[in-house]
Amino acid sequence: MTLQIKVLGPELEGIAADLRGIAWRPNYRVKLPADSSVIRFGDSRTHGAIMRAIRKAERSGVVVRRAESEDDLRLWYPLYLRAMRAGVVLPRPYRFFEQLWRTVALREMGYLLLAEIPNGGSTTLIAGSLYLQFGGTVFYAFNGRRAEYLGARPNEAIHWHAIQQACRAGLQWYDLGEADEGSSLAAFKAKWATHREMLMRYYYPAPEDEGSASGPGWARQLAKGAWRHLPLGLTAFAGTRASRFL
Repeated sequence: MTLQIKVLGPELEGIAADLRGIAWRPNYRVKLPADSSVIRFGDSRTHGAIMRAIRKAERSGVVVRRAESEDDLRLWYPLYLRAMRAGVVLPRPYRFFEQLWRTVALREMGYLLLAEIPNGGSTTLIAGSLYLQFGGTVFYAFNGRRAEYLGARPNEAIHWHAIQQACRAGLQWYDLGEADEGSSLAAFKAKWATHREMLMRYYYPAPEDEGSASGPGWARQLAKGAWRHLPLGLTAFAGTRASRFL
């Protein structure tokens, strides 16, 4: 049995003899002003690119709304599976999100934002992000999307909506979370972030083999090709089975 703690920076260094910290991944955060209209994302070029993406989402008819029921959560989950399959990451089982909804969202400590686009006389759900909130920080925790609609910029629309909401609520930080160094996800998060900090993983007791705690191994690389072609049902099944050992 191993205890694992993730924190920003070496805050736990030296508090216990058998506690070892390992640099994990960069984490990206936005310092929020009281007024979202004065927020700046990087230099003028980066800020302009983000605002153009947000305007493109508006022109495409993307509408962001807060999920209202577990029916919305069930509609979002297949989009989350698509994102996890594309990223070669084991998904959380649906029951995990079901419990989050029932125990966290109903206490106003979390919410799900959905991006929809007009489709004839109805709308199509094209993306959604689940957020958790604690103290003065809102955390971007889980995302789902349809890759074929990314050109409409639904994720940018969701982030902008969430940032505006957080500013109105008087929160201090918008946490985009971690990403692998050099990945496209890291580039996406970095353009929004005003603070980049190294996320540390502390293990107690310290692992004998430091490499076992250092990140994705050969098995993930070997499985990439096959994983991205799995049916969503098998993707969900693999995540459910793996969750028993986490």
